[in-house]
Amino acid sequence: MEQLYALLLLNQSGFEHQEDYLALLHRLFLECPERGGILLELEIFAGDLKASASLLNGYWAERWPRFPVASFCRLLFARLAQAYAQAKDLGAFGRKSYLLWRLLSASLQREQPF
Repeated sequence: MEQLYALLLLNQSGFEHQEDYLALLHRLFLECPERGGILLELEIFAGDLKASASLLNGYWAERWPRFPVASFCRLLFARLAQAYAQAKDLGAFGRKSYLLWRLLSASLQREQPF
């Protein structure tokens, strides 16, 4: 679930394509029927990334003590490292990074390394 959240945030900030997020969402929905509630809701709102982000923020807010911060950060920063290596405009990369930080929940914004 943290990979799904990372891809959604990367997509919303302009680093990733929506197809990567949707492919993972569809795969998780089919593989993890025990998480059908949140995944079903995300499937319903798959075309509305703001609604999906709101759902995932709420999902993790309820489970904050169990949020895998280290795993989430590894996934997020691995993708950011790839984007940085391919960046042709550092100003655009910086603006996207700031937008990404602003999309994080308040709890995550206070965590290291953010």
